[in-house]
Amino acid sequence: MSGKDVFGKAIMDVWRGEKATISVRRDDGYLDQEEGSFYFASHEQFPEADKQAMNLVQPMVLDVGCGAGRHSLYLQSKGLDVVSLDISTLTIRVACKRGVRAPVLAAAPWLPFKDKSYGTIILMFNNFGICGGYEETVTFLKELNRILKSDGCILASSLHPTLTKNESHLKYHELNRKRGLPLGLVSIRLEYGGEEGDWFKLLLASPEEMKMLSQKAGLELANTICHRDEPFYIGVIRKT
Repeated sequence: MSGKDVFGKAIMDVWRGEKATISVRRDDGYLDQEEGSFYFASHEQFPEADKQAMNLVQPMVLDVGCGAGRHSLYLQSKGLDVVSLDISTLTIRVACKRGVRAPVLAAAPWLPFKDKSYGTIILMFNNFGICGGYEETVTFLKELNRILKSDGCILASSLHPTLTKNESHLKYHELNRKRGLPLGLVSIRLEYGGEEGDWFKLLLASPEEMKMLSQKAGLELANTICHRDEPFYIGVIRKT
């Protein structure tokens, strides 16, 4: 876990009532920006796919990469017991202030839970690929399989990498082809308040890749939830 916690500082500033814009820099120089307030969205503001996925959640719930707790808080309001996990100390602190009841500070892929502890594990906002490339993602999925109940499911969000017309993204795909890497494997860092976070790898996986990686971990992609022709989708993953 990095001591910089750039993301956590942005989340804390939003909690304090300040505007926080987080820059996401890719290793080819491409820069994107996102508002920190996004991580405080109410259920009414969730993407349609998220809303549909929340209807599938069964007890007991693990929210991996919970952020400021937007999904955890909604599920708690429905009477579900939720354990909320994040790598960011400041983010966990904010989530607690907002009412998250069972926070855990930990880093994937290794999760400090007993076998078959959870009926539902949620990986929202591209958290399917938070561990990096294919091998790392399979390791992560095997760990999720270990703590998932026999009749449980994993709700994992990702972004179909090739459903884009952005020339910068298409050039990056070509660069990955030359490097022998998955098209959607990006190396990025977060920047906020004049600070730069550590570089890390994020896998944006197509449904076909999610299916393949799930199978390698003894799981199966049962179906996907998507809205119209948007590249964002949520995979419903179950034990085989």
